Formats: sequence, C-alpha cells, structure tokens
Amino acid sequence: MKYFNYGLILFLGFTMSTIQAQDFTSAPDYNDYIVTQHSIVLNKNLEYLSYSVHSMDFMTIEKKRQEAVQQIESSSSNISKMPAFDSSTRLRDEAVAVLNAVLETYKVEMSQIITLKENSNDSFGAMEKYFRAQDKVEKKLERTQERLYRAQAQFAKKNGMELNEEDDSDRTDMLKKINELNEYTRQIFLVQFKVTKAESKFVESINEQNGPLAEMRRGTLLNATKEAKEKLDKMESFHGDDDYRKSALEVVNYRNEMAEKDMKRITSILKDKKRTNEDVEFFNKTMESYNLKINELIQQFNIDNSELMKKHVPKMIERKIRRT
Repeated sequence: MKYFNYGLILFLGFTMSTIQAQDFTSAPDYNDYIVTQHSIVLNKNLEYLSYSVHSMDFMTIEKKRQEAVQQIESSSSNISKMPAFDSSTRLRDEAVAVLNAVLETYKVEMSQIITLKENSNDSFGAMEKYFRAQDKVEKKLERTQERLYRAQAQFAKKNGMELNEEDDSDRTDMLKKINELNEYTRQIFLVQFKVTKAESKFVESINEQNGPLAEMRRGTLLNATKEAKEKLDKMESFHGDDDYRKSALEVVNYRNEMAEKDMKRITSILKDKKRTNEDVEFFNKTMESYNLKINELIQQFNIDNSELMKKHVPKMIERKIRRT
C-alpha cells in the first residue's frame, strides 16, 4: 500500500544549441555563447533531477549527479576562457560565478539530499526534513539564475540590445509561481504522508493479529485522519485547480470512515479468540475491499499530482538578445 509520488519542480532556463568557434565581435554572439553553455548545464541538470525525483536507484542517482558536476565544471571552464567584451568581463564573470554556485549545490547539497531521500520514508519527520532541503536548494537556484539575468540585462543595455523575452515582471511572477506550486504540493503530500504512516502501523498490527495493539493504532489513525481533514479543508485550490487537494481529501475521508466503522469491528474480531465463520468472512472481505479501494484512491491522488504539475509549471524563457 506504499506510495511515493511528489513533485520537485525542475529549474530549466535555456534550450540547447550547437557550440561553434566564436570570435565574439558582436554582443549577441558573446551573450549567446554564454547562454549555450548554461543551456548544456541546465539540460544535464534536468536529466539528473528528472531521474532523482522519480527513482529510488541511489547508485544511478549518484552517477548522474557526478555527471552533472562534470558538465558544470566543463562549461564554467569554457566561459572563463572567453575574452572581455568591449573591455568588460562582467557578464562572463557573473556567468562563471553562477555556475560555481550551482556547482557547490551539486557537490554538497544535492549529495546531502540523496541521503535524506534514502531515509525519507522512515518517518514523517524524515520526509519533512527532505522537503525542507529541496525547498532550500530550489530557492538558491532561483537566486543564482536571477543573478545571471541581471548581468544580461546590464550587458544588453550597455550594448544597445534588448532581451528577446517577456518583461522582467512576468519572469519574476513565473519563478514565484514555481515556488508556490512546490510549497502547495508538498504541504498536501506531507498531510497525506502522516496519515499513511499511521495507517501502515495499523495494518501491520492487523497482519500480526494483535488485537489490543491494532485497537490502539486504530485510535492513532483516527486522530491522524481528523487532523489531516481539518488541514485539507482549510486549504484553497491552486489558482482554481482543486483536483489534487480533493483527491487527498478523498483518501483521508475513506481512511477515517473505515477506521471509525469497519476497522473497529476488525479489531474486535482480532481480540476475540472465539471467531465465527461470519467473523472470518467479514474480516477477509473487508480487508480485500479496503486494499482495492485505497489503492484506487491513491492512484488517482498521484495522477492528480502529475496533472497539476503539467498544467502549472511554466517553461522558462531563453534570454538571447537582439539589436534594437
């Protein structure tokens, strides 16, 4: 009955293009070479992040992290070898500084996150700690990217160029929405995860046919579902999209209903050494029905999470420049 599906929003800024020999005699060529190098890095990061979020193969995750580190180092080296443009190295130096900040994130923080993920299913606290680390990394990547954007804007202004993208306010709103979506989905997942851990303990005691322990854990599950329901009821939709929250609420309500009624009889049956055929039949049918229904609800919960991500994750804009 385990499930593990939550979204890390990927931080991707540029599209790939072929690197050719450059003499950097024009401002657009100078800027676009830097864009291309960052594009290679960010596509490698995308490959890593896509795999690391959805896989529990930690050896492969670590291998892909190392590949990302190598690419960041290579692109940083390429940009650092660029000459000054019009006696200024500011854009070059800022681009290298941004890559060095990303490199530090991949060498230190991403490595720590892998360890946190390995232990995240152990407890609600472990999952919460893992999410906090993810949030911290995303905010850091956002700040480093904004640093490069500012340097590009100054370079464009100085050289009579304009950035070929939406205005800065739109971009800022876009980044805020990404972080907002992360926070929203993780809040819902954590509420759901806490109930799931309580349910797992309850089911474990049923499998052990420990009636008194099952009854105690049924009470814990009831409290967890009530707390979760209160939190989910207070949450609003995400910009009008309420399917993910409603799916979480359906899972919580079903677990609450079963814990209050049928599971109460289940624990009574387990505590009674004299079980009738009717008791055994009720036990088997109830557990079979419960497993089928809860898996169906969880599947929908995961689907709605994926759909929410697809719908609300905006594409980042490539900041190439053109002459005015």
